[in-house]
Amino acid sequence: MKKNILIVDDDADIRIVVRMFLEKAGYAVEEKADGGFMNELESAEIPGMYILDRDLKGEDGLNICVRLKSNPKTKDVPVIMLSADPFISNLYKMAGADDYIEKPFKSTNLIETVSHYL
Repeated sequence: MKKNILIVDDDADIRIVVRMFLEKAGYAVEEKADGGFMNELESAEIPGMYILDRDLKGEDGLNICVRLKSNPKTKDVPVIMLSADPFISNLYKMAGADDYIEKPFKSTNLIETVSHYL
């Protein structure tokens, strides 16, 4: 499976921290601040994993997850929800995500979860 990951989070600091941990662990990382990447999904290279924030400006990360999991091109790509929402442990399953990580998170939890799916 591909070792490249797309992080979608509207908080630049979170993207920087997640990117730092993942690159140190050997993953290639791309960042997006919102769900706009969905508009180019058909022509874009598909990553090995998506890490989606639950609460994006203007769009719910859970809705993006539903769209990814219902698209034949991305339905088998692991999606990890990253959220401070106290209900994410229940919500991620309804959206079809493969797993979730609660903010704040430990780097070891992030790497273990990603490694499990990649």
